[in-house]
Amino acid sequence: MSLRRELAVRAEAPPGCVYFIVQTHELVGRGLTKVGWAAKPRRRLSEIQVGSPYLLETWGLFPAERSAELHAHAVLDPYRVRGEWFALQGAVDVVHEAVTSGLTLNVALAAIVAHLQTETDEVLVALGTPNSGVR
Repeated sequence: MSLRRELAVRAEAPPGCVYFIVQTHELVGRGLTKVGWAAKPRRRLSEIQVGSPYLLETWGLFPAERSAELHAHAVLDPYRVRGEWFALQGAVDVVHEAVTSGLTLNVALAAIVAHLQTETDEVLVALGTPNSGVR
């Protein structure tokens, strides 16, 4: 690729990524997921890791403008635990599959929510609780 074309591609690329960083623990498995935005996601992972007693791993990076982070937070708000941390345990594999399949952030978010709603419905059925359709 010519230098001119490479610079043009860089100029068109979003300045950062929406990331999905997952807590992992050898005894309890996956924990909460931090959803945020960073221009340098590897550096951001290192910064967050310093204050965490759990191993943190990046499970998804989606090139995006910073405003996409706010959209992701709004979509995932029902699963918010605190700040930018969400209870997405059952959907972490969906995030990874979306990235490896080259899906967009919006498609990945829709798949995450659909997966989590299916899990909720299955729990309600197992408990014998009728699903009110309200989330």
